[in-house]
Amino acid sequence: MLSGCVNAEQASLKNSEVNNAVFENGISISANPNPANSWVAFEYELPFNVSNGEILVTDMHGRIIVSFMVAGTSGQQVWDTRQLEKGIYIYTLKAGNATKQGKLVIQ
Repeated sequence: MLSGCVNAEQASLKNSEVNNAVFENGISISANPNPANSWVAFEYELPFNVSNGEILVTDMHGRIIVSFMVAGTSGQQVWDTRQLEKGIYIYTLKAGNATKQGKLVIQ
């Protein structure tokens, strides 16, 4: 076998798998506190090659409740939730071709 070739036993080293793993690890978002009563802070991290993103919050029917543009490699976006109805909402961070979602409970 040639030393530069990847064999079937090294499937985890395939280019597409490695790139996807690195890219997925480069984006993150969390919401605290969760459940929330009057406010929530979204902590985010964008992939290394992306400098802008968007946080979307939707209800369970997919209707957009609020949208925030974010910039930089990481940061925090605080949102006043006092005007929201109690329930479950979905928050999504979109940055480049990557997305990451989570569930937010408003009490």
